[in-house]
Amino acid sequence: RCRAPVRFRLALRAASGIVPVLGIGMAANDKKTLYVGGPEDTVTAENIRAAFVPFGEVVDVGMPIDQTTQKHRGFAFVQFESVEDAADAVDNMDGAELFGRVLKVNVSKPSAMKGNRPVWETDADNFYEHGEKQEVEAEQVERWRNSAQGQEAACKLE
Repeated sequence: RCRAPVRFRLALRAASGIVPVLGIGMAANDKKTLYVGGPEDTVTAENIRAAFVPFGEVVDVGMPIDQTTQKHRGFAFVQFESVEDAADAVDNMDGAELFGRVLKVNVSKPSAMKGNRPVWETDADNFYEHGEKQEVEAEQVERWRNSAQGQEAACKLE
């Protein structure tokens, strides 16, 4: 299935009131929080915790739930006490198998949503300054065009 770019999906979720769950106190860009992709449907937060606790103190495990199916959305976040423990977990668990599924484990990336501003508003700030339309560099227009064409081509291939 074809999906909108992450920044637009996050903006739509924010607009609809759906907030990504990271767990209490989790920060997505502290290098202590890991993204765990691909867990099997029956895997629980406790299963994830048990799989990652050999690498160090696990502070929190978050598994975002799909509101319509009430099942996890196919990924989880694991927060470790230390950066070193998180790095060990990535080295050992990326590509590992859990409940018959191969996991993709890496350091979690920061959320595209910063504050309560829509993603496109930042571009608007760059485009309009002091109430006047600014010239857009041809290079920026080409990046936008290529990005849109790449997404369109990827959707056609799926």
